[in-house]
Amino acid sequence: MNQQRIIEITADGSHTLFVPGMNEHYHSVNGAIQESTHVFINAGLKHSAKNPVRILEIGFGTGLNALLTLAEVYRNRELAVEYYTMEAYPLLPEVIKQLNYSEQLEGVPAGCFSQLHAVPWDQAVQIIPGFILYKMKGDANTLPFPAGRDLVYYDEFAPETQPDIW
Repeated sequence: MNQQRIIEITADGSHTLFVPGMNEHYHSVNGAIQESTHVFINAGLKHSAKNPVRILEIGFGTGLNALLTLAEVYRNRELAVEYYTMEAYPLLPEVIKQLNYSEQLEGVPAGCFSQLHAVPWDQAVQIIPGFILYKMKGDANTLPFPAGRDLVYYDEFAPETQPDIW
């Protein structure tokens, strides 16, 4: 998917990416942060009884879900997360630098968003106390799934766009 990505502002003021060649957005145009918070944090993470919570995300994308999860760990020092994520098409650094999630979120330590993207592939790195990130580069159809995950963030494009992942 070496396709152009255009940064757009969603209704909640946060950025999303639009891929013209696929006619797809990475997030809801009604609010990227709002959508990810509702789906992955409020309906997912906050319902887990595990601690630490071992999360597997299919589709790291912009890193927004990881950042929102990290923010929950930062706010709730009792919570610990082991966050594994798979990404077949990592964003270029110049795109990442333009995304406004850090400015839109309160209570996130400075530099964390950049740190999430700077983590080397296939290495576990503690970003803040209680939040460990492990990024896997490749296709979720061929990468080995890490064992023992408690929660899955399945954040792929629509089945019509990427039927092979569905």
